[in-house]
Amino acid sequence: MSKMKRKVFWSTLVLTILSAAAVALNAARISGTANVEAASETKPVKKRVVVFQEKSQPDVQGLIVALRSNGFSPAAIVVADGRYLFIVQTRVRLRDLTYQLDREGGVKLHEVNDQKLQWKKEFDLQAGTYVLSVVDHPKWHCVITVKAN
Repeated sequence: MSKMKRKVFWSTLVLTILSAAAVALNAARISGTANVEAASETKPVKKRVVVFQEKSQPDVQGLIVALRSNGFSPAAIVVADGRYLFIVQTRVRLRDLTYQLDREGGVKLHEVNDQKLQWKKEFDLQAGTYVLSVVDHPKWHCVITVKAN
């Protein structure tokens, strides 16, 4: 290797190491693990903690319902208004089922034909009464009463 190539190699290596050290120190300072003030043996080390807050997401709660040969279990649920992830676990031998969620008064909110063992869907429930049912099986229904917070 020529003298000029060695000089360029070592210069590049030193700059790379210094850049990496600067990035690491900056990351440590941002995360609060580095002390910005000079610490001596007699002074306690002060740590700075930076807290990042994301936009607050509405809490999603789960409603798990099993569909058995005698209907939904539980057959009735009472919850507070809010965002819910419905999880319906099919425990019957039928696979070609159509689930329907209606609000009291016959307003259809959602209908889905599902052939899986588990169906999931998020809903924002306001105060009122809802009925989760299986089309073509009128006795299979779950009444969900939502109370205002």
